[in-house]
Amino acid sequence: MIIISPYDRVEAALKKFAPDRVITIMDGAGSTSFAGIPPERHLKIGYTMAEAARTQTCAPHCDTVRIRQMIDFAAGNDWTRPLLVHCRLGLSRSPAAALIIQCALSPNTPERRFAEDLRTLSHDVEPSFMMLAQADDLLQRDGRMLDALDSMGEGSGASVGDVLRIPYLPEKAA
Repeated sequence: MIIISPYDRVEAALKKFAPDRVITIMDGAGSTSFAGIPPERHLKIGYTMAEAARTQTCAPHCDTVRIRQMIDFAAGNDWTRPLLVHCRLGLSRSPAAALIIQCALSPNTPERRFAEDLRTLSHDVEPSFMMLAQADDLLQRDGRMLDALDSMGEGSGASVGDVLRIPYLPEKAA
């Protein structure tokens, strides 16, 4: 399972779901810590809202280092327990991270399926175009991740997201 959370609901999500690992994706991520989550189980990725919101097409050979870090970290999750991913609002960066992780760890599942499942769970989320563009480049998906994003349509315009539970088990862990 992947849990998506806005920052202000992370503590409650930690208590309720007891995740194996946590990914923080936001500006100031380096100073974020949570009781009971050891540093080796907490990936902190500095990714500002401005970076995530850019909508121009990613240049060839985009900076994909942060995307690779996130995928590699998620691959080490003990999938008998959830992975918790959060950003400031739980609307753009963390939903994008969840889609990226699912696509990377389940390469035989169509990208659009993960996007449809996410849209069914929430009409509020608007996954980051830029993060998905970088992941599409890194994973050599030939635009399929961006097509999946387009298929979701726009989010509702909510100012903060809900805690979402995405039923998920990677193909490699199945």
